[in-house]
Amino acid sequence: MTTKNEAEAFREGVGERLRQVEAHFKNRSRAADTAGVSKSTFLRWVNGEVDPSFGGLANIAKETGISLDWLAWGRGDIYGRASVTPKAKTSEALLTIDEDLLAQIAEGIGAVYADEGTAVSPAQLGRAAAAMLNQLFAAYEDPAERRIGVKILLQQFRAGMRATTQSDR
Repeated sequence: MTTKNEAEAFREGVGERLRQVEAHFKNRSRAADTAGVSKSTFLRWVNGEVDPSFGGLANIAKETGISLDWLAWGRGDIYGRASVTPKAKTSEALLTIDEDLLAQIAEGIGAVYADEGTAVSPAQLGRAAAAMLNQLFAAYEDPAERRIGVKILLQQFRAGMRATTQSDR
C-alpha cells in the first residue's frame, strides 16, 4: 500500500522531470497536446497536484525519446542508456566539437558549483564538461538539439549536486 507521503513524493518527482522534459517542446501547450491532456491538467502534473496518466507519460516519452522508466520513476539515464558513449570515434568527435557549446557547458557547470557554494578545480570542471559534451553528442545529432540538451543536463547536474549536498548534511 502506498502512503500519502510516497504518493506526494512520486507526483513531485514526476513533476520535476516533466519540467525538464518541457524543453523538448515548443511550449507547454504542445507538451500537453502530446500527453493528450489539457494545458491545465498538464500544469497540475508538473506542480505535483495529481498523478499523471500512464498513457500521457508514455506519449511524452515516445515523442521525446526519453526513457519512460526515467520519466515515471526517475530510474536510470534520461534516455534509457546503460552507459553513454559518443557515436563517433574519439578522433572524429574531436573534429566536430563545437567550442561555443563546450563553453556553454563549462560556464553552466561553473555556475552550478558557484550557486551551490562549492569549489571546483579546473580538472573537475574539465572532466564534467567533457562528460556532458559526450552525452550530448551521443544523444543528439542536431546542434540545435544539443543546445537544448545542455539545459536539461545542467538541471540534472544541479539536482544531483543538491541531493548530494543534502545527504552530506
